[in-house]
Amino acid sequence: MLEYYSTELSVNYLGFNYVPADEETMAKLKKMKKVRKMPCYPAQGSICMIDGTIVVKLEKEIGGLQK
Repeated sequence: MLEYYSTELSVNYLGFNYVPADEETMAKLKKMKKVRKMPCYPAQGSICMIDGTIVVKLEKEIGGLQK
C-alpha cells in the first residue's frame, strides 16, 4: 500500500516516476556501513546515489540496525 501511495505521490505531486528498489537491493543497502552512517532526511548527506540507486534515509533504524 505504501508503495502505491509513494509512486502516486511522485507522479502527481513531484512530476516524476520511479521504480522502487527490489528486495535484494534493499537488503544489500541496509547492510552498508555508508547507509547506516547517513543522517536522516532533511539533513545534508541524507540523500545519495549508490550503485545507481537513489537512497534517502528517512529514519534512524534500518531493518533493526541502529544508526
